[in-house]
Amino acid sequence: MMIPILATASGSEDGGSDENSGSGEEGGSEESSEEGSDGEGSGDGTDEGEDSSSESGESEEEGEGEETEEETVDEESMEEYVEEEDEGEVVEEEPAEELVVEYPEGTFPDSYFIDRPMEKLELQKYHITDPEGNRLMSIKEGEEVEINYSLRNIQQKDQTYVMIAQIIDRDGVTIDMGWYIDTIQSGEYADWYGSWVPDAQGMCIIKIMIWDGIDESPAPLSEITEMTVLVQSASP
Repeated sequence: MMIPILATASGSEDGGSDENSGSGEEGGSEESSEEGSDGEGSGDGTDEGEDSSSESGESEEEGEGEETEEETVDEESMEEYVEEEDEGEVVEEEPAEELVVEYPEGTFPDSYFIDRPMEKLELQKYHITDPEGNRLMSIKEGEEVEINYSLRNIQQKDQTYVMIAQIIDRDGVTIDMGWYIDTIQSGEYADWYGSWVPDAQGMCIIKIMIWDGIDESPAPLSEITEMTVLVQSASP
């Protein structure tokens, strides 16, 4: 820092320069003392500035620490809140779509046949024809005829069945028998026919039975159907 009075004293050449110099020295001492005092003052100011800066730094650090603690607390609170939300959240499952099964018209579930065990296969038609399909009102000895039978499965499931045709004479003796095994789908129809050539005159009974098998204990699926026919002599 330049001092103006020192610059003026350094430019004098006469004897009064001692006084001036003396006064200059005094002045210089005074100024120096003042400058020293100023220096001390500035030093104190620096110290105070440093103290205030350190204090402000500490305050900032404390503030940052508090903010960090607050952020940590906020994060912990948020995590606890999220955990509580997750624990308390009830996820509702969407109801499963109901499987709708359509059954053929005119069919019934198993419960329907608890009291009707012999109505599972329903008779549709039953008649005797010649080999060309013409219905016969009477048959003759030695002529081939066909026994036609039609039924329908009225269950809501497929059914394996055995159809048995038995021909009995007037004395109760079985003179012919045949059977047929097949599976009929729910609501579907099944046609059956069997050929027969009567070899004697007289009254005969044609009996049709439908079972669920031919093992030791078969269960009937339908009522027994009977037809009485008269076999006539072939001669005129």
